[in-house]
Amino acid sequence: MGRSVAFGATLPSSGTTLSTALLGEAITTFAMVALLAVFLGFRTVRRLTPAIFPPLYAIMVWAESPISGTSTNPARSLGPSVISGQWQGWWIYWVGPLAGMLVAILACSFLAKRIEVAKLYHFDSDRDRLFRRMAAPEPREPRTPQG
Repeated sequence: MGRSVAFGATLPSSGTTLSTALLGEAITTFAMVALLAVFLGFRTVRRLTPAIFPPLYAIMVWAESPISGTSTNPARSLGPSVISGQWQGWWIYWVGPLAGMLVAILACSFLAKRIEVAKLYHFDSDRDRLFRRMAAPEPREPRTPQG
């Protein structure tokens, strides 16, 4: 059953050069890492950080899948390649994301001093303090003996 689609292996499309597929993987990874750094770097938009990835990912898949198959995850490409034996351009899905990530880090390094916390949920927007209570119980006052 899976043999017809190479067991899910991510492969560059026929007619696409390896360098074009590599560049596509690098650009999409750059976009993800750079947007994450920008959203974490500015407090006014920080709470919207989780909302950037669904539309970004939808655009990336639409634009990149005809070129490289849009791996976006080296492990997701390695597993099917091992099972199917399809190794054409497998290195693209490792080198491209690493290169895109490194370039994004260099390009956004000016934001490093602005990023206070790199997590998806921030307690400063927890109006009812529900998650703060779940994360760390409030200290109780010591009991004094009645007598």
